[in-house]
Amino acid sequence: QGLRKPVNDLSRGATVAGFTDIGGAATSALAVAAAASEVSVAVRGGDGAFWLRVYAGGSWRPWLSLGGLLGGGPALGYRPDGRLVATITGADGQAYQRVRTGTSWSAWTALGGGLVGGPALAADPADGQLVVFGRGGDDAVWSRRGAGTGRWGAWTSLGGLVVAPPAAAGEPGPALTVLGEGTSGRTYRRVGGSWVQQPF
Repeated sequence: QGLRKPVNDLSRGATVAGFTDIGGAATSALAVAAAASEVSVAVRGGDGAFWLRVYAGGSWRPWLSLGGLLGGGPALGYRPDGRLVATITGADGQAYQRVRTGTSWSAWTALGGGLVGGPALAADPADGQLVVFGRGGDDAVWSRRGAGTGRWGAWTSLGGLVVAPPAAAGEPGPALTVLGEGTSGRTYRRVGGSWVQQPF
C-alpha cells in the first residue's frame, strides 16, 4: 500500500481536500524535513533499509534506498548549510548518519550511543545545529548535539523514564521541544532541565 500525503501538496500553502499516493511500502512512521527549496520524507522499508523521497521543483523524485538496517523509524534534518542528514538507529543500537552534499551521499557514520528504537532529530532554533535524541537502554532520554560541520559533541543524558523513543522539534522563540511518553502513558516535556507532565 502506498504512502499518502494531504494535497496541500507540500508545494502550495493552501489546504486542498484529498490525498495523493506517493508510493512506497513503509514499516515505520514517516519522517519529514523541509528546506527552502525541497521537502524530504523517509521510512523504513519492508527490507529494513532507509528509503527516501524528495519533493523539489514541483515534482517527486523516485524513491531512493540509502541502505542500512534500521532498529526503528528513521529521522531527517537539514543542517544550517542546507545539507540533508539521514539518521537511524542500527541493529546494534548505535546511531548512524549519512549526509547529502549536493547530489552525493556520504557513507553511514556511527555516532555511538545505545539506543532503543528509532532516533529523533531536530534543529535547535538558537543556533541551527542538529540534535539527535533517543531512548537509552536505561529508558532515559539521551541527546547528542552537532558542534559544527561534520562534528558532534558527547552524548548527554536528559533523564526521564520513557517507554518509547522521544519526539523533538524546533519552535520559534527560539526553543527546542523534546517530548517523551512516561510509564503512566502520559506525555512529558523537557522544560528548564526537568520533565513536566503535559495536559494531553
